[in-house]
Amino acid sequence: MGPWARGPEKDDLIAKLIVAQDPALIRALYLRFLEEQPSVVRPGGSGGRTVAMLLRLAEDCAAERKQIKADSSARQKAVREQDAAIAREAHLDRLVGQEPRLWVEVEALVATRQPKHYDQAVKLLLDLRDMGFRNKAGDFSQRLEQLRTAQAQKPALLKRIRQAGL
Repeated sequence: MGPWARGPEKDDLIAKLIVAQDPALIRALYLRFLEEQPSVVRPGGSGGRTVAMLLRLAEDCAAERKQIKADSSARQKAVREQDAAIAREAHLDRLVGQEPRLWVEVEALVATRQPKHYDQAVKLLLDLRDMGFRNKAGDFSQRLEQLRTAQAQKPALLKRIRQAGL
């Protein structure tokens, strides 16, 4: 209890509340308590927040949480993309100097006439293309065109090559 109810006064108030259970007494005590609390809005007083204000505040908080979540997701996505780019560069670094072997492997995979091998061949072609971009080597396009011409009777392979953006 606040400074207004100490010792015998406090005991008397508690006893009256327990014994009488008088709503008027309870309300009077509650109002007396509220008067002692500067941060509490008094019933019927002004300065409190309206339902509209509380709803607007709730909407603002929800929008802020949504923005924080979107920012966090964007940061996480950027980190994942950066990690993927670093891993891709490391993968291409390991393949440097192996271009002739990779072209032979592509031709062997294509010769199997099995779609799952076509997928592997396309992955290798993507590696070869990216390595060509890094090295400014211009023979990838020419070699890819030769492969397309030689494998013109394999629409499944050509479709995969197109879908990969090659």
